[in-house]
Amino acid sequence: RSTTPEPFSFQRKLEESLHRKAEFIAHERRRSQENHKTFHAKPAPSAKKKFSLKKTTMPITKVEPFHLLSEARHHIRMESENEKQRRLREYEEESKPFRARTCRSIYQPPFQPKREGSHTLPEDIQLSSTVRAEQRRVYDEKQREAKNKEAAEAAEAERLRKLKEDEELKVERQMRVHKARPAPKRQCLKK
Repeated sequence: RSTTPEPFSFQRKLEESLHRKAEFIAHERRRSQENHKTFHAKPAPSAKKKFSLKKTTMPITKVEPFHLLSEARHHIRMESENEKQRRLREYEEESKPFRARTCRSIYQPPFQPKREGSHTLPEDIQLSSTVRAEQRRVYDEKQREAKNKEAAEAAEAERLRKLKEDEELKVERQMRVHKARPAPKRQCLKK
């Protein structure tokens, strides 16, 4: 197979776009030159007509008092306030003169708080440590009693053993002592 080289496609597109741009610029230049030739401004007014200002005289305003709603509201409010003040003065004049009462706290003993109910008494608290200590004390006492009992029994057994040994020793000594017996005693048989 043989490959034929073709020009790079972006190159051709670039040349075409440059050609179009040049045509557009030339067309715009021609159009702007034609537009320069035409007159666009508004025509000036003709100087043949005379321009004159018409003088108008305004009548002088007459001085009149303002009739504002806020002033009317103010007068109504002031009248109501004056009426309230007048009524208050009349009430104070009609009210009886002030007489102070005697101070009782000077002659009475001062207030002292009193306890209601009995004093709080603490409950019998049994701590587990005290319960355990009591159990241990009872256990130790039983152990001591058992040891004392064993020791007493052992001492009693030892005493009995010594007594028995002494007895046996006594009997043995008596038996070892030589006694002359020419004829042994015979026991009579009962019939």
